[in-house]
Amino acid sequence: MISVILTIKNRAHLLKWALESLVELNHTSQGGKFHLIDEILIADGGSNDNLKEIIQNYSSYFDRIALFNLDRSKSPYNHVNNCPAWEYNFLVSKAKNDIIIKIDPEVCIITPTFIEKGLEILKTNQDAIFMPFCYHNYDYYINSLEDIKEKYLDYYYQTHLTEQGVNNGTCRLIYYACMFRKQSYIDLGGIDMRFVEGIGSEDDHFFDQWERKYGKESVISTTEEKCVHLWHGIWGKEVPAEFSDLVMKNRILRDELKEVYPNNGDFNSVKF
Repeated sequence: MISVILTIKNRAHLLKWALESLVELNHTSQGGKFHLIDEILIADGGSNDNLKEIIQNYSSYFDRIALFNLDRSKSPYNHVNNCPAWEYNFLVSKAKNDIIIKIDPEVCIITPTFIEKGLEILKTNQDAIFMPFCYHNYDYYINSLEDIKEKYLDYYYQTHLTEQGVNNGTCRLIYYACMFRKQSYIDLGGIDMRFVEGIGSEDDHFFDQWERKYGKESVISTTEEKCVHLWHGIWGKEVPAEFSDLVMKNRILRDELKEVYPNNGDFNSVKF
């Protein structure tokens, strides 16, 4: 069985389509309700939209959908912005299954073979982390999951992540969606909590150290399996001035920790 983890705040209208894609993925993978994905764990950062209603609407499709209200003001860490390290580490610690799919709440996995492909990879490389290619989209009306599948290329905007770059090894995907084993994540140390005082780079450090511990061949990106990232706000080409110091702080921190495993390789040191 598989646990799905995600973090959210006030994006229930997009999470609806992510859950819809998981329902379809669960049915197309071996063709049975509850066959593979049986648990969805959601860390909420204080939503005031219809999140609970959306979750209730999809609760019958899975054995368990658990909502955790994680109040950062009560966290033992100094959260300056939106680094989700604390939330992801918490969700992994709560997952009952060894196989985990992490998604962003506005990401729809649209390739029905994603689960089978990931499980096959994990059979031969138990420390692999497997990611589909992510298309970034915005500004179109969605009436069904089929709308997303049919229209995403018409509303795709280019980022530094390209199919060509993934195929020739010049760029690496990040975890808009990914599959991995819980134990591999824990043995690595999780995501480093030192990044919560800035913005970004925690995912780059995480993947740098995954490669360092398990080998470059264990970080596996594919352009055959696809997901769609529904737009929820983009900065454009430049980081806003009010955030630049926090972004630079974490970039420097990534360099400083380039030979240090997340949380010094001790997942149990993370405080919840």
